[in-house]
Amino acid sequence: MRGVINKVFATLALLIIGYYLGSFFPASKNSSKSDVKKDEVSLLNKVESKEKLVISHDTIESSEQIVYFEIAVIMASTNETGVSTELTEIKKSFDSITNFSEFKLIKTEKVEVKISDQKKIILPNNQFLYFTPKKIEGDELSLNLRIPWILNINLGVKNNESFFQGGLRYKDRFIILHIKPSF
Repeated sequence: MRGVINKVFATLALLIIGYYLGSFFPASKNSSKSDVKKDEVSLLNKVESKEKLVISHDTIESSEQIVYFEIAVIMASTNETGVSTELTEIKKSFDSITNFSEFKLIKTEKVEVKISDQKKIILPNNQFLYFTPKKIEGDELSLNLRIPWILNINLGVKNNESFFQGGLRYKDRFIILHIKPSF
């Protein structure tokens, strides 16, 4: 029970931080799709060259063990209503701490990544989320989640226990990630 409460409070804190970051640093609305692709390639080149520098500050255990992630990308809003049928239970867990009236499932992804390797997924706001599992001790995974220039967080997550990462904004909605690792 204590772990669930801690996850809810951590999620709420991340949502609040993301809301304020989104308020102070809104996404550009005047870029065309071709500009976004050019910026994406430029961003990838910069990120790939600095990637090892950022990660090298932490101790990462090399292993052949694979970690599987089930990721649900969710859009939440206080302006619209409606809940995707797959998200009914997730919305219930947010009801007591937020005023979101809309939960829309954007996509689900399954990602496999070896310990010390890195995988990325693209988010609806055209930013990349990088997953870097660092080591496994018992039933706990040390995990780094990173969105360049926005988020760089190290977490300890349990096997087969889902958690939320939220706070990013896209237009007038929030992006919430529901992530479940298994190893």
